[in-house]
Amino acid sequence: MHLPNVLTLFRMVLTPVICWGLCWHTPSGIHLATAVFLVAALTDFADGYVAEKYNARSVLGAALDPLADKVLIILVLFFLGANGHLLGPWMFWPCACIIAREILVLGLRSVVGAERVPVIGVAKVKTVLQMVSVGLLINNHISDHQYSMWLTIILLWMSAILSGASAYVYLKTSIQHYYARGQRSL
Repeated sequence: MHLPNVLTLFRMVLTPVICWGLCWHTPSGIHLATAVFLVAALTDFADGYVAEKYNARSVLGAALDPLADKVLIILVLFFLGANGHLLGPWMFWPCACIIAREILVLGLRSVVGAERVPVIGVAKVKTVLQMVSVGLLINNHISDHQYSMWLTIILLWMSAILSGASAYVYLKTSIQHYYARGQRSL
């Protein structure tokens, strides 16, 4: 078990803790969710850094890391929405696009194979934007700063746009790999 895989598994364990904090509807619960989300986001960057720097890549890590990211983002956005924190179309629609993209790419990776759908540059930028915007979104529920809310909305929309662009690339790549294997139809 390589350190990047341990960090990835740790991120998966942290996800329910974040959702639990969001269920409290109190400043202390939101503070807990924000702090644990920050730790989870840092483990995402740390596992990638360690895997790259020390050539500690593995097939398990290639499958688990994107899965951990998707579980984290989907569940946190779901809990924020279920708790009524995604008010209005300015936040609901980009979050819906982000969740749809994550589910689509997860499905594509399961059909085509994680090793055949490598992570692309735009997806890395999308992940950074997602982590920052979702972290701000969690934290905005204890903050009344209009500036912070607008920054969150802008970053969410940028993340949603990059989500759509990367989903298109992944879909195109997956279809090409699928047909290259000699399959006739989807």
